[in-house]
Amino acid sequence: MTEHVFERIAPYGRGLTILDDCGGETVCKGFVQPVNTLDYDGVELFKAPGTQPEVTYLLLAPPEAVRAGRRAVMVLCGGAEYEVLGIQGIFCGETLTHWEGVLRRKGGGL
Repeated sequence: MTEHVFERIAPYGRGLTILDDCGGETVCKGFVQPVNTLDYDGVELFKAPGTQPEVTYLLLAPPEAVRAGRRAVMVLCGGAEYEVLGIQGIFCGETLTHWEGVLRRKGGGL
């Protein structure tokens, strides 16, 4: 039941390249989306004067995206580069179903 969980949604994902700390690359399909954007009226009331919140992104990637014994350091998606701030495997029992991570876009911007 837990096998191939990510494969069911992968066709809806975008092309990703995951770079690791050993110079390896893994090409796969996954999802990158902003996680801390506020898109409603009145957002200026919640920001301190002179500050700009830094947008972070959620990464969802298949089990094969990160190779055993290696650490993901960069994600390439849609012509943009994202630094990996943190990533962890998500398990159902002992089966790795997918990876979830938090990213920051290099160079800023959305």
